[in-house]
Amino acid sequence: MKVKTVGAFDTNTLDIEINKFIRDKHVVDIKFSSFFDEIDGANFLALIMYED
Repeated sequence: MKVKTVGAFDTNTLDIEINKFIRDKHVVDIKFSSFFDEIDGANFLALIMYED
């Protein structure tokens, strides 16, 4: 199993990046996280667990 971390500052961009990455992969699971910092604002992250 392998993992890939994808991040973005908005959920639409995160969706696009996830969909591009998983297009040809066997996805085991996807975990989401978000946080807010005073410099960048909202940050959205996804950890994609997959097999080649």
